[in-house]
Amino acid sequence: MFFQKKNEMLTCKKEKHQWVNFELKAYPHKQKKAEEFIENLMPEIDEFLQTVSVLKDENITLSFVDDRADDEISDYTGEFFGRMVPQDSGASYFYKTRANNSRVIVNLYNTASIVHEFGHILDVHSDGDDKSIRWSERDDFKPILEEYRARLNEYQAPEWYKKYCSEPTEVFARLFQEYHKDLFSENDLTEMWSYEVGEIVAAELYKDKYQEITAYFDIHLPEVYAQSERYRIVEKLIEDMKRMEMEEALIK
Repeated sequence: MFFQKKNEMLTCKKEKHQWVNFELKAYPHKQKKAEEFIENLMPEIDEFLQTVSVLKDENITLSFVDDRADDEISDYTGEFFGRMVPQDSGASYFYKTRANNSRVIVNLYNTASIVHEFGHILDVHSDGDDKSIRWSERDDFKPILEEYRARLNEYQAPEWYKKYCSEPTEVFARLFQEYHKDLFSENDLTEMWSYEVGEIVAAELYKDKYQEITAYFDIHLPEVYAQSERYRIVEKLIEDMKRMEMEEALIK
């Protein structure tokens, strides 16, 4: 008979979901709780995957992980028995193979990191003649990047952290997270449970430079924008204006 050690994490769910390879990993004694949590989260995951469907040919594996072996079974809230959400709440890895394999790992204790991590993949997915250059490294993103860096330097934070947050792809992912949160209602995939200086600067910059940043993402990520309420409102206004022009033309 095979006995599973309690301190070994298991893959308790593995399937093709929409266009991603979906995984759920948890410790045996917490498996049921993790499965229930993900089941309740699935409608929001489905909605999010529709907004980034431009990546459907990228062969992405999405792994949700409960990486805590504690005997206590948590409710997956922003605070875990008095301890704050860990910094390693999400990660994305890119395997530059012929199949364009990528992996996104999201901690169940901060599921909002999924938007940030997919922001990295969208950055890599950049269009144009030279796809080796990320969107975040191109000239039209530089004004946004430099403004973010200048604001970040106004805060007291370790130099290694500032250097990390100042990376173009990190700035892109943080602002994409703000953009997505702005377009869609706040939920477990958009509302961060733990804010650090990097996220605070992104939120402030997005608010102060709203027109420039939203215009940038609207152009570069039309598939995301096209599914938003803001897009539908704008389209309705354009439709109404065209109808009024036609009515005025008929009257003349």
